[in-house]
Parts: sequence; C-alpha cells; structure tokens
Amino acid sequence: MATLKNTTAAPANVLVRFSVGAAEILAADEARGAQENEAVAFRSFYDQVVVAHALPLDALLPRTKDQERRSNEEQAAYDFGIKMFYTYLFGADIAAQLADRNIKADTVLGLSAFLSSKGKPYKDQAKRAVAQSFGGTPWKEFVGRLFDLAADDEKAAKIAAGLMTEAEAEAGEKRGTKSTSTEMQRVLNKIGEVIKLLRREAEKRDGSIDLEVSQKLAAYLADGLNAYGIK
Repeated sequence: MATLKNTTAAPANVLVRFSVGAAEILAADEARGAQENEAVAFRSFYDQVVVAHALPLDALLPRTKDQERRSNEEQAAYDFGIKMFYTYLFGADIAAQLADRNIKADTVLGLSAFLSSKGKPYKDQAKRAVAQSFGGTPWKEFVGRLFDLAADDEKAAKIAAGLMTEAEAEAGEKRGTKSTSTEMQRVLNKIGEVIKLLRREAEKRDGSIDLEVSQKLAAYLADGLNAYGIK
C-alpha cells in the first residue's frame, strides 16, 4: 500500500539525495495541472524525480514475506517515491500532512481542492483512509508509468550507443514489447481492479452481484493478500 514512513536510519547523504525540494514540487504541480500537454509535463516530473535523484524504481515495488526487507537506502527511496506520489496528486502541503506523525489519523484532509484524472474533485478524507483509497491501483499505475518512461530511456540509450536502430525500436513497439512490470506488480494490478470494482457504491453497480456479497468478497481478497505478506 502507498503509505508514508519516516526514514531515520539511512545515512545523511542518502536522505539529502531523496529529499523533496522546490524543483520537484514545481514539476509535480505542473504535471497535475497539465491538460493538453500532460504527457510532456509528466515527463518533466519523471526527470526531476527519477532521473535527477537516480531513484531505483525496483525499491517502489512491494515486498513479500519471503523477500529481504528493504535496505536503508531502498527504504529512503521508497519513502521519497511515496511522498512524490502524494505531492503529484495533492500538492506539497497535503503530502507533508500525510508524512507528519504529529497529525492525527482522523484529521480530515482537503482533497476536494484537487481534481482526478477524470476532472472530478476528490472527496475529503481522513488521513487514515487515504492509503486505502490511493495506495492500491492509483499507486500501482503511477509506478507503472515511471517504469514505462524508464524503458523509453533505456531504448533511447541503446539507439544512441548503436545497439539498436530506430527501425528495430519501432518494430518492437508494433509487435508489443515485453511489459516492464514484474509478475508481482501485474498480479496486484489485476486483483486491485477486482477489489475496486467490488467496492463500488450500489448506484454505480449493475446489480449482478449482491452488494453485501461483493463487499465480503473484496475484504476476502484484500485479507488474502495481507495474509501472504503482499501489500
């Protein structure tokens, strides 16, 4: 889930490297507010967040119980990625409140001041509810988009180095290049979509699944993931 954690054990130089400054906030604000040139603005955001900070994207992927815990540097990278995710969605002030342990979990945050990708205002929510609302599919889609841009950069580097021609790159795109997402990420995306569908409000459903049954099934799937240490 996309939750914010405070990292204190990482070396000072790592914390400085993964700190949010004016340039990162500006890039997030421009990407969030962009319309016609949204792809260009998000690319600039990616450059400021991933490229400028040498952010290891693998650190943003979930860990299972069988995997080793993130190193101090990886945890700092993860926390930085989460903070930039919320900065991109809701601006620096909301992101800071989410990271601040002194702000109580039942504090209602003014998310309605921001619009979703569909152009509709978000609903104001208590701090504790934000991770549940945005830590699933929205977070996974955000990370997936960063991976896609990283793949574009890798392809461009191969072309520049003479390891691949532009024609080969274009042919690969037409055939359908291999997904940059891990199996874990793809599974979480699929299950997340199902859980989101099952949790939809009654008026947005077609009635083919009993509302009470769908809510129980959504909880069963979410609890099943947690039982296996997948978050």
